[in-house]
Amino acid sequence: MHDAIPSFEAIGSTQSSAYHELVYFAYMVRCADGTLYTGYARDPDARVKVHNSRKGAKYTRSRLPVSLVYSEQCESLSAALTRERQLKRWSRAQKEALVRARGSGLGRKES
Repeated sequence: MHDAIPSFEAIGSTQSSAYHELVYFAYMVRCADGTLYTGYARDPDARVKVHNSRKGAKYTRSRLPVSLVYSEQCESLSAALTRERQLKRWSRAQKEALVRARGSGLGRKES
């Protein structure tokens, strides 16, 4: 049996955060070594917890802890995957500029 996408009711009843709609996000986390990791998720905050529990991406496992510095809501899974691929191809400078411009203060201390 292959993994099917669960129904809205099943998703809504198991989520523990404010993300209850069928939405997807492209996100970036800053790793402990200062690098940026880009991914997609239904719930970016929950995904950060998964990364920090050493069950996330192989890249982040040796660079813990990670903190969420950017997330962008997308219209669909396809749009989130497309945006993730686009962001992964960007230079570090472009990613840092995006975090500064649209990161909404996530992961940054206010001065």
